Formats: sequence, structure tokens, C-alpha cells
Amino acid sequence: MLIYKGLSQKEIVAEVQNDLRGELTEIVPPNFHVSQDTFIKAISDALNISTEYEPLKNAVFPTIMCYAADFGYMSVLKEVKKFGGSLESGDYEGRTPLHIAARKGHVNLIRYLIEEGKKK
Repeated sequence: MLIYKGLSQKEIVAEVQNDLRGELTEIVPPNFHVSQDTFIKAISDALNISTEYEPLKNAVFPTIMCYAADFGYMSVLKEVKKFGGSLESGDYEGRTPLHIAARKGHVNLIRYLIEEGKKK
């Protein structure tokens, strides 16, 4: 507790305003980024999904793919596709990764998505 650390009332108030629980431990986020090639595995591990990716396909993959298209993360799109995600899936507003990539001007991603679409 802060009171036992010899802080004045003013210092305690400042610390509590910084962290409502009054803890001084800094929370360090995990060193992970969406553009890494192990993104889907990390999500499945976090959700305790072993080899069955069906729940991810419908609930999470469309959002992930649109996010990846927004930032130009082709490796994430390829990984999602590898695990059964449809590159034609839309987000909650019906936008597909192709719509978003085109809006953002990610030319390489646009080419990839069009080529993958031709294969169907």
C-alpha cells in the first residue's frame, strides 16, 4: 500500500489518480504484433482452440482480414486464408479486404486479392 511507503497525502492522491488501484507496477504489454506470421496461432492459443478453427472462421477472421487489409499486412491475410478464412468475407459494415485495401491504396494487396479471387 502506498501509505506504508512514506508518501505524503498529495503524492498518494497523485499515484492513485495514475492507477486507480494505487499500484506502482507498470503493466507491460506482450511483445506481439498483428503483422507477425503466427497471428492466427496466437489467437487460437489465447482462446484455447487447439486444431478446430471453425469458431474463428465466422466470428473473428472477417475482422482480422479487414484489419490486415487496412494496414497492408499481406502475411496475415495469407495466414488467415491458410486456416480456411474467406478473403471475400466482409466486416460488420460489409466491406471486404479488397474494398479496404483499395481505399488505402495498398496496390500489392489489391493485386493479391484479385488474383486469389480469380482462382475461384
